[in-house]
Amino acid sequence: MKKCQVHCVELEKGKAPVFYGLPDSPPMDYLDAQKTLFPNSFLFVLGGCLIDDKTESVVKFCPNCRQAEKVWTGRGLK
Repeated sequence: MKKCQVHCVELEKGKAPVFYGLPDSPPMDYLDAQKTLFPNSFLFVLGGCLIDDKTESVVKFCPNCRQAEKVWTGRGLK
């Protein structure tokens, strides 16, 4: 199994919601943070422009990356 290059933990198998349509481009600071802080979060999957019945997808993710992304975006703070 593959390990996260940032957190050095094995990736876990799980599910992520699928979002359809053309998303806005994320800000550059987010893209920079994603590369260095949470490259394997996979909180969601882009499904493309053609809407399908598929609402979630199986992904391999790093739980530490998911937490880091939530904290970075402010969704992990209470």
